[in-house]
Amino acid sequence: MSKKTNLEKIDLIFEDFDMFKVIAKFSTDLVKDCSKSVKNKEDCEIIENDVRTLSESLAKFLNVSSQQMRCASDAVRMNFNEEKGRVVVAKRDIEAGEVVMIERAFASWLRPSLYSSYCHHCLLPLREVFHCSDCSLAKFCSTACREDAFTKYHKIECPYLPVLMYLSSGHLALRILIISGIRSAIQMLSKEQIPLETYKNIEHSGDYNSLYSLTDNIDNKSYQMLFPDAFGAAFMTILAHKMGFVAVDDIRRVGALLLKHISQIWCNVMSISTDKIYETDNIEKTTFFTDSVEIGAGMYPTICIMNHSCDSNVVNSFSGHVATSTALVKISSGDELLVTYGPHFKCMSFKDRQRFLKKRFCFDCRCTACKEERQNLSHALLCDLCKGCLILNTIDCSSECLDCGKNENVASKLHNLEKANNCVLDYYKCIASDLNNEAFVKLSECYRILKETVFESHELLILVKQELAVMYEKRCRFSIALQFASEVMDTFKRYDGETSLSHIYSMLRYVSISLSFAENEKKGTAEAKEMFDTVVSLMKHVSKKESMLNAAKHLQVQRECEFILKRLNTS
Repeated sequence: MSKKTNLEKIDLIFEDFDMFKVIAKFSTDLVKDCSKSVKNKEDCEIIENDVRTLSESLAKFLNVSSQQMRCASDAVRMNFNEEKGRVVVAKRDIEAGEVVMIERAFASWLRPSLYSSYCHHCLLPLREVFHCSDCSLAKFCSTACREDAFTKYHKIECPYLPVLMYLSSGHLALRILIISGIRSAIQMLSKEQIPLETYKNIEHSGDYNSLYSLTDNIDNKSYQMLFPDAFGAAFMTILAHKMGFVAVDDIRRVGALLLKHISQIWCNVMSISTDKIYETDNIEKTTFFTDSVEIGAGMYPTICIMNHSCDSNVVNSFSGHVATSTALVKISSGDELLVTYGPHFKCMSFKDRQRFLKKRFCFDCRCTACKEERQNLSHALLCDLCKGCLILNTIDCSSECLDCGKNENVASKLHNLEKANNCVLDYYKCIASDLNNEAFVKLSECYRILKETVFESHELLILVKQELAVMYEKRCRFSIALQFASEVMDTFKRYDGETSLSHIYSMLRYVSISLSFAENEKKGTAEAKEMFDTVVSLMKHVSKKESMLNAAKHLQVQRECEFILKRLNTS
């Protein structure tokens, strides 16, 4: 397909008169429905949540920000290279845990199911509810948020929110235009675009110009791939016209802008989430786990410049629509700052990562993890030929053994894996109902299936061994419990490293079972004390990256250390 401008591409939709009429009629009907549905106002319960704001830290951060990138610290700068385009690199050595960027979303979108729980504007949890005076949907955490939203976009969106709220990327794209101002946005179409290589010499302020410069990958897509975006842009354009936001003379140009922004959202949008650590008790064992709630999505003109790696050195976290980028490891001066666009080598196979990134972001990943073809061992199956590590590629259900290089049909293994998963679910149901004997039977059956199906590093096999260690300890069969605990400990040490939190926690579980064994047999605790001293020593060498990415496990290790120390002091 020859290259076409965004205007020409949107014309391909508009020129189909029958389709144009369908879109226009549907948009008109939606607008009519909206005018009927926003008359009534409803109240909602106040949801008590802790509200954290980064306003003060953001103001302090901006005082020492980079002159080149307003939302970045003075430790980073923007560069350009032919292979990747714009890159963010370290101007000096950056320590692990150092904040390198803090940015408010240029525009954000809240999930409709959370309208009663989170602020419509800043996306923080609602402590108090300040309703929009004209509609029943938008709720805000303060009058300041309500006024800011009304000034920037809500005044236009308010009557039509019952429809817009369900259009996700279309809604976000339209909001970008509303915030930027329709005239300013249209002017961008006639401006000569600044070559990316010159951005390293000009200020990147995080405004609409900065957002407009983000990649859209339109030229890398076939017409067939581009059609859904173009259709969505056409629909949103006619809807915006029926809302009174877009004049007839501007329909074609606004369609081109919406096509660009919908395409930009597809390859730049960041999922805004909040992580909460929960505590649960299971067979007299306290477990901490992290629950990540996806609140919505946002466009960040500065943070989105950072490129991808399947083993990133920077992580993004959120407080409402304010994103914070933090170094996971020490980054040397001149090195590139890299985030993950989703795929990570510990969660996806090499082949799956390559295909996902190519389809979604239109590039072949050449990060260190991909050059080394690192594989996802936590989902590895067992090779029937050599009993080695069989990597499963979920994208096409293909497989390859890392040891003998053979491929095999994995249908039966996937069937067995599904049976094992069901056994684990039944096990936890039995535990919840205090049916410990039935739970033990289910867990033993699951272990039998997994031994013949998955490789030793598979996360489900490790989980089952951990639970079996607990069950055998409860039955005072300490030798078998210690055997399972030892296998888990060795697996984590081999694949995650000696100073990983997973290995350290498995050592603590071994110590705990050893203490129970000693107490039951009235033996000494010298061996348990020696291993506990080793744990304390290893804890000093846990990396900042490990602690940041595994906050729940870190808390669990600390709690287990305190519990074991009390037992040792009283033994």
